[in-house]
Amino acid sequence: MAALQHVAGEFYFHAWHDDETGKVEIDRYGLRSIRKGRAYFTVVASFTWGKRSTKHGDFGWLPRIPAWARSNERVGGETIKRYAKTKAQALRAAIAAERATRQFWKHKPETVAECDVAIAALEARLKRTRT
Repeated sequence: MAALQHVAGEFYFHAWHDDETGKVEIDRYGLRSIRKGRAYFTVVASFTWGKRSTKHGDFGWLPRIPAWARSNERVGGETIKRYAKTKAQALRAAIAAERATRQFWKHKPETVAECDVAIAALEARLKRTRT
């Protein structure tokens, strides 16, 4: 399988498991730019993306995006692989990341248990997404 080539201006999905609520969240991110080996993502939400003026079809990034709604990842790094073009791909990437974390912390039973819960939730969501 070829590596995903990230392109500025496109939108990607990022899946993650919320430990507090036990739910799987899938967020949509826009890749704003790639500079000096870093990819700059911004979450697409009502306070970051919307109608910019009264003109017909004038949608885009809104001003004053909070810092917590932005992220940057190293191009070619492990964490950028979690941003995928489809929800199913994002869920598979999140499952792979949780399995890697589980393998790394295999000597800590409480971390392994947390990873097992996250993997089960992500796999259940993936099963519902495919159908």
